[in-house]
Order: sequence, then C-alpha cells, then structure tokens
Amino acid sequence: VIYGTQDGGQVMIGRLASAEGIPVRIDLDKLITRHSAVLGSTGAGKSTTVASLLRSIALGGSAEGGTGFPSARILLLDIHGEYGRALRSVSTVFRVNPSADEQPLHIPFWALDPADLLTFLMGNVRTLIIPLVKSH
Repeated sequence: VIYGTQDGGQVMIGRLASAEGIPVRIDLDKLITRHSAVLGSTGAGKSTTVASLLRSIALGGSAEGGTGFPSARILLLDIHGEYGRALRSVSTVFRVNPSADEQPLHIPFWALDPADLLTFLMGNVRTLIIPLVKSH
C-alpha cells in the first residue's frame, strides 16, 4: 500500500522521493503476518528502509511521534552495526562490548541448548568427539 490512511494499522514509513508531499504507508498487519523482504542493490537504501519501518512502528506511524506500539517486541540482530545510531532514540541497544549509552548483552548459560553451550565453550564438539571415539 502506498496511499492509505493512518487508521487501520497502517504506519507511515516515509514519503515518495518523486513527490515529498505524499506519505508512503504500509499495513502492519499484512506485513507481519506474511513473509517480507527488503531487497535492492548496494546503496539502494535497504538499511534506511528497515530503520524507517522500525522507527515508524515505535513512534506510532508518524514522523512527529504518536502513541507508538508499546507492546511490540522486536529483536534486531545488527551484525554490521548499521542500526544502533539510527534507532537509539526509540530502542534499547545491547552490545557485547557496550559503550556508555548501551546496555551489556548477557546470555545466561541456562538459556542455551547443552550442545550450543559445549560448542561455545569447547569449539565444534563433533570434531572433538569423533577423534576421541576412534582412539578408544
């Protein structure tokens, strides 16, 4: 949906590049109940689009703010560090090596599957176990 209304679960994610006065809206219900992808070549604005979408969800669908969606829970694994600055004002950033304005990321050992915990502590368990079994 490009043209729509703010009611009915639609949030504004930006404005048309060719017509700044026309807001672009997307229906959140349709977005989250279906598979979605943001595709494009390098430099096309994929990260900017995702950040804009997440910001719109957090702010309630308008650039000026709104009531937001306080019960929304979004987990974004930002492997390349693209979203921390863009979303810092509307999110909590957790990091393994946090700066002053970030929260430390802690994963309790009991939250891991035993095999994952062993892999974390000892490396790939399969490559360790097979030689041990063969030698005995």
